[in-house]
Formats: sequence, structure tokens, C-alpha cells
Amino acid sequence: MSGDLDAVTALFEGLGYESGGRLHDRSADGFRRELSDWAASQDRTEDALVLYYSGHGDHDHDRHYLLFRDSRTDRLTGTALATEDIARTVTECGFERLLLIVDTCYAGQGGLDAARRIATGLAGGSVPPAAEAERLAAFCVIAAARARDEAVDGAFTRALTEAVDDLTVGGPRQPKLYLEQVVDRVNESLRRHSPHQYAALGILPSGEGYPFFPNPRYVPDLPHAVMDLAEQSTWSSAEGRRRRAELQSHFGPRGRGTDGIGGVAPTSRAVSRLWAHCRPGSTATPRNWAAASS
Repeated sequence: MSGDLDAVTALFEGLGYESGGRLHDRSADGFRRELSDWAASQDRTEDALVLYYSGHGDHDHDRHYLLFRDSRTDRLTGTALATEDIARTVTECGFERLLLIVDTCYAGQGGLDAARRIATGLAGGSVPPAAEAERLAAFCVIAAARARDEAVDGAFTRALTEAVDDLTVGGPRQPKLYLEQVVDRVNESLRRHSPHQYAALGILPSGEGYPFFPNPRYVPDLPHAVMDLAEQSTWSSAEGRRRRAELQSHFGPRGRGTDGIGGVAPTSRAVSRLWAHCRPGSTATPRNWAAASS
């Protein structure tokens, strides 16, 4: 499980998310309390959260459960954690934008349906007025396996990394990666490496509007003229950014009748993105990343 956590942590930190830490080898009650304490530790109303769970899962009738070190399969209600309760735990602490990734066996059974149900209740108006502030503005869930599928260790995280890295999922003109395309590409990889496993996606109507997957290849100032792949690669590379910054700092001030003294040193877009997510007063929504395993 630790390999899955390492891979997905590296993936989302590379997309500009701030790590919220890991919860590993906890009891069911310990996991619930620590997740709640972390989520409630500061104001989360402007934050977005990706929560990834890798471990064992089981189902009982129409509910999917996450299993922990003290869970018993013959007493799921009392010793495990219903997947839908993860959404309840973080939204009651103020998170309004949530991407839940469940990488367990049978994740599609209740991991998808139950999370959809609770998110629909929170976002769709079927909650009491007192909970109005806890409604989800954007909610998506990715289940690594369908209702009757067993999940192969490492297969989903490898497929997800390949999908995000795939140029055909999002080129340099596309600010975000669309979830449907990401999951479609995940399933293409699973067909090759784990043919009995199929990932599923659930989205509330407002969920697709939020960029849970910023496109790491996006170049805001890419020329509108047609460019081949080699030119696009050069333009979006560190050397290409350095040259454009040099051109702007040197010739721009001279063209305006000023000198270049006091220019800002070139900064990579990745660093700029991280700074935008961290600095006080930024208009960018802070992105948080948390991982857990049983």
C-alpha cells in the first residue's frame, strides 16, 4: 500500500497540491477522529481537497466499507467505516470541493453509489437549513474497481500517473484535464495490465467545473499559430520560458522607452502555481492533498 501512497502523493504534489499528510495503519475510530481533527484545524471553506484511500474494502448490501486494522468482516457496521462517512467527515468541517479516490476491491459498490448519495444530499438541498454552509460546491469520486471487481495492487496508481502524463489527455493549450478523459485513459491502461479491473467515475452536476486535475503541460501564452509537437515541447520547456522572459525583460522595457533595471527573474510556472496556492491573499483556491491506507 505504501507504494500506492508514494506514487499518488508525488502525482498530486506535482500538480501543485499541498500535502495534508498520511494516515496509515489506524483503527477505524482513530482514522475517523484524525481525519476530522485535521479537516477542522483551520478554515476550509475556500479549499479544495483530494482524498485518496488505498487498502481493503468490503460491501454489505448497498453499502461499501473501508477496512482498518481492527475491522471485522462479520461486523462491518461497528468496526469499519462506511465510505460515505468520509464525505460527511470533511464537509462538516467546511470543505466544499472534494475529489474522493477509493482504491479498494469492490469500490464501485457503495464507494461510488453511497458517496454520490451523501454528496447529493449535501449539495442538492435535502439537508436542514442549519447545514446550509456545509454544502458541497464540487464533488467527484473515482472508484478504482467496479462493484464485483477486485483491485490489483499498484494497477490503478500506475494507470492514473500514465493518464495525467499523456499528452493526448491535455495539450499545452488546455488549462485542466477533464475527469472523463482521465478515467477513460486509466481504463485503457487497466485493460492492458489488469483486464478484470475497471475504474468508474461519479460527478455531481457542479463537479466538472472545478479543475481537480490542473494540466501540467498548460502554457498560458502559447501562440495561436499552429505548432507541431516539437515546437510545442520547446515552447513549454524551461529553456523556452527562460528565452521568453529574457526577451520580455530586455526588449520590452526598451520598446517602452525605459531600461531593464529592476526586472523580475524568470520563474517556472510550476513554482508560480505553488506560490499562488500558498501565499496569503491569493485568489487561487488552495488545494489540499491527503492520503490514507489500512
